[in-house]
Parts: sequence; C-alpha cells; structure tokens
Amino acid sequence: MEWTRTIDQLGFPPEVAEAYRRCLAAERGLVIVAGQRESGLTTTLYAGLLEVLASGKRRRIVTIEDPIAYPLAGVTQLAVSVKTGFFFDAGIDAARREGAEVIMVGGLFDRTTVDKALEAARSCLVVASLFCMHPHEVAPLLVQQGAAAADVEAALLGVFVQELVVKVEHSTRYFS
Repeated sequence: MEWTRTIDQLGFPPEVAEAYRRCLAAERGLVIVAGQRESGLTTTLYAGLLEVLASGKRRRIVTIEDPIAYPLAGVTQLAVSVKTGFFFDAGIDAARREGAEVIMVGGLFDRTTVDKALEAARSCLVVASLFCMHPHEVAPLLVQQGAAAADVEAALLGVFVQELVVKVEHSTRYFS
C-alpha cells in the first residue's frame, strides 16, 4: 500500500505545519524529526516527502530506511542490511553518488551517520529522525556523537519534536 498521508492530516498546529513546509522547501540543510520510539517519526518524515513530491519542483529523493516502511512512487528507497553491511552511512554515500537532492535518513544512530548526514546537508536537503524528547537536546546530542558544533549550527534548519498522544473523541447522548 502506497503512502498517502499529508502534513495536514497529522494534526500539527498550523504554525508548526508551515514551519515544517518551509524547511522542506530548502535546497540544502538538515531537518530533524525527533521523539521517542514508536511516536510517529517515520509518519512525519513520509508526510514531508509527500509534500516535496507534490510541490511541483522535480527533486530526486532517496530514502535510507530500516526497513522500508511504505513504497513511495517517484522515490528511490534503500533498505539498510546488517547481513550485507549496508548501513545508513553507506546509504547516504550512495544517495549522493546518484545525485539525490533530498535524502531521508531513517535514524541518526552513530557518529559516522551523523557526519555523513551533515556533510550531505551542505549540498542537499537531509531529513532524518532522532530519538530525543526535547528540541534543546538535539544539537548537543549530535555533538556528543562526535559532530563538530559549527557543522551542526551551519546545517540545522529545524527541529520538530513530537509525542504520540491519544485523541479521545467525546460524544454526548441524551436519553429521555
């Protein structure tokens, strides 16, 4: 089943959705979608890619995922494989060799991947997920993983931290 959920369907406040769209329209830089595991990070990344595809600007998009969550028409999707030794950092290199203009990285889990993502963000747009609960912790976490603070500052366009919230629908019934 192909992905169809848009940014507008995610329930973001309008100003957050607009900030996310502005970041996705950039030619280069790093956009982080952060939160805890199973909080919808991939959902938000995919909705962003759908926005890029719908923008009318023809951009070559490559995703690096573990595993590929949904097929996306018009997007090259690479699956990380422990068995073959193909990890996120190698995926970023492959995407750059193929001339990707937008790279989605399923997770910034190690120093090498962080370094490759920051390097790629100098010439294309990189959107990535990170397990982190507070926006002010993202840059220090990247530095803690070995990235140079100046590189993080130069590349980072936006940080969107989300939390999965249960939405309760109330209905009132009157009986006579």
